[in-house]
Amino acid sequence: MSRTGFLLRFLKNPKQIGSVTPSSRWLCRRLLTYADLAHAKCVVEFGPGTACLTQMILDRLSLSASLVAFEVNYEFVHDLRKKIPHSGLLVVHDSAEKLEKYLKAYGHSGADYIFSGLPFTTLPPRIRVRILRAANRALKNGGKFIAYQYSLYLLRLLRVIFGDVRVVFEPRNIPPAFCFICSKRITRKKRKVKR
Repeated sequence: MSRTGFLLRFLKNPKQIGSVTPSSRWLCRRLLTYADLAHAKCVVEFGPGTACLTQMILDRLSLSASLVAFEVNYEFVHDLRKKIPHSGLLVVHDSAEKLEKYLKAYGHSGADYIFSGLPFTTLPPRIRVRILRAANRALKNGGKFIAYQYSLYLLRLLRVIFGDVRVVFEPRNIPPAFCFICSKRITRKKRKVKR
């Protein structure tokens, strides 16, 4: 899609799209450095938009792995299905807060990585929290939620939900972006004590 086409979609629904330009290859490459996709079985993407990151994820996944992409904008959903007819790509035209329901339906016990390009600052607070909590629950032990934003506004909430959050700045994107790498804490099952 051309930058003009993207801009027109942004003007049509700015709260849903969140940026006047698509993500740069610099930003996508930066995000991918924090994931070992070659060994992943299930990867999730929130808000694939023009599919720059989507294609890069698919290029790094094994043939047996799946990428589940959540997109609420129907025009982007249509473009994505037409542009990338990949057997490992499952495009969901629904809100990311329903993540767990879809993963279960597709036979996945959880996600190794979740990438997000959602404009969290423009979402209603309750939806924002629901999506992030669903992401934390859906991640496998040791999994990562990797997102980008254009401000540090989300940092406090990410620390509350995930605990371990690393922030990296990518100046080569337009506009410059902050990358958040959130690691899910490894939880161990409690042993039953014999009495």
